[in-house]
Amino acid sequence: MASDMAFLRRNIVMVVVVKFRVGLAVGFGLRVYFLPILIAETGFDSASIGVLSGSASRRVKVVLDMPKSDYSLYLTPKYVENGSGF
Repeated sequence: MASDMAFLRRNIVMVVVVKFRVGLAVGFGLRVYFLPILIAETGFDSASIGVLSGSASRRVKVVLDMPKSDYSLYLTPKYVENGSGF
């Protein structure tokens, strides 16, 4: 009888601990999912977007003699160990 009680006590404690951890995991997951939704600000309505888009200015400056890409500036034919090697 005493061994049965010890077995039950150990299993009940294990079930409570597992249940607590699963509850923490589910609660954390729900918080991560719902918190950005709950604290999100309301956006502009369509009337304000229409008014603001009409007053927006758009300018483009096209430069054709730019390098191929940003990373091509750092390509070297051999390995360099420090910044002065570039």
